[in-house]
Order: sequence, then structure tokens, then C-alpha cells
Amino acid sequence: MKTFAFIPFLTIAALALTSCGRNDTAPAADGSDDNAPAASAKPAAAVKGTPAEAAKATMQAQVDAVAKGDFKALYTGLPASYQKDISTVVKAAAAKLDADIYKGVSELLVAAADIGVANSKLVAEMFSDDEMTVSAAEVKAAATAIQGLVKKITLDSLKKGDIAAILSNKEFAEVGKLMKDKVPLPKITGSKENADGSVTITFTDADGDEDESEYVKVDGVWMPASMTEDWSDKVKEALADIAEFKVDEESKAQYMSILPTLKIGLEGLKKAKTEAEFQQGAMMLMMPIMMMQMGSGGGFDFDDDDDDDDE
Repeated sequence: MKTFAFIPFLTIAALALTSCGRNDTAPAADGSDDNAPAASAKPAAAVKGTPAEAAKATMQAQVDAVAKGDFKALYTGLPASYQKDISTVVKAAAAKLDADIYKGVSELLVAAADIGVANSKLVAEMFSDDEMTVSAAEVKAAATAIQGLVKKITLDSLKKGDIAAILSNKEFAEVGKLMKDKVPLPKITGSKENADGSVTITFTDADGDEDESEYVKVDGVWMPASMTEDWSDKVKEALADIAEFKVDEESKAQYMSILPTLKIGLEGLKKAKTEAEFQQGAMMLMMPIMMMQMGSGGGFDFDDDDDDDDE
């Protein structure tokens, strides 16, 4: 599916963790034995009824939250331990970020979203196809909301790790409501408890085809089984990657040096009149990034079999 919204990268990185999984018996990501929730983490409300009824009601609540664009409800519906892990990752990442680079990238994201505000008609035409139509009004509204989010999600707010507070910003709901008509939602048709204690929920997709999803209980909360696989390992891997991350002064100077050029390029996209002009501007926008990659000895390695080639 095509998307027309520029999303603040750190928030999305944090929320992406909710598509992973965690086992009931897994240790906390920070190594503590009691896995106590973070101060901002609140246990999800218990859903009453038989396992089949409770799991079905949980999935329905998740579908309803998506329909309303209520990302906060999706987050607070997670087990408190999941919320703690996500908060831990966000705080760790924020602590590693350079304030000047964060400010510069935030300004760049605002400028990028401004393309959707100033050139909404062309962007809508480019991102509409036979499967999905996007209106200029939707593009402009989403871009405006994104600008508001980028301005509100400061480095200090990320360092606090209060994801629920971040998701409380009304702009998230505005973006969610705009997206809800573009994202087909399932219609739940039934549920049954399995011998191992899991629950299989059946539903129909947008095309009317039948499908199913397995739910398991994590810390008293029913969750999709696909989210309960290797959660702890994935959180630990994320924290390990963050721990190794470092921007030296030379790299910082390079990043900061190309920001003005990128802003100029984005201004060009705002003025594009045709799709060809827009695409040409986008290609020009990539040039300083590619040049920086080459200058730093970086690049793109498309061959995973280097050893085989040497033989």
C-alpha cells in the first residue's frame, strides 16, 4: 500500500516493536528479575469471559482502536511489561541522539511534510491508483498533522520514554482517522479455545476471504501469537544496537553540512507542477546523500555472496 505521510522516525521505530513478540516467562529487557513496569506503564484492563470470549473481545477492541485512529489505546492495551520494554528502547535511543542532528532532522521532516501542505493536489494524484484514491484534502490534513507531531515530539520528550503521553497528541488521532478508510479492517466471525490454551479467532478480510489469528495470554493480556515470539530477544538486540551507535564529530559535520542542501531540494518539490518534475526533484534530492555515502567510504552492497565471487 502506498503511503503519503512522513512519520517521525523514532516514534515509528518504537511502535514497530509492538509487531514483535514476548513470552510470558521472558526476563525483562533491562535484566531485572521482577520485570516491574515503568512508572508510565499501566497494566491493560483485564477482559472478562471465557478465554475464547476474552480473546475475541480483545481483538475487537484492537480493530476498533485502529478504526478510531486511537494509537494510544493500542499501546496501553499491551501488557505493562511490553510498555516498559518499548519505553526503555525509546529512552536508550534518545539518550544516544545528538541534539543538533535531531533538531536538524526534525526541521527537515517539517519541510518534507510541507510538500503535502503546499503541493497536496500533485501528491494526491501521484499516490492514487486503481486500488486507493487519495484526495488533496487528505494529503494536506495528514501533512499538517505530521508537522504538528514533529514539532511536539522533542528530544526531551523521547528521553522521558512516556509513549502513552506522546501518543496522546491529537495529531496521531487525526492521522489515524485519515488512514482508517485506506486500511481494510477485518470482521471477526468467531473464536475457539485450543487444547494448549491459545485461542483461534476467525475473521473475514476486505475481500470477504476467511482467515484466522492465534491469540495467547501474556501477563494476563490476550495478544496475537505472532507478537509473542522472541520479544525479549528482539528488545535486547535493539538495545545492543543502540549501545553500539555513535556519531563522531566528523560524521556529525557531514550530516549537518547536507541539511541546507536537502532543504533547498524539498523547496523544489513544493514547486513541482508535474509528476516528472517531482520525480526529477526527488532524484536530485538524493544526490547529496549519495555523495556523502561515497565520501565516507560507505555505499550500498547488493551482493551477499562476496565470498563466492572470490572463489
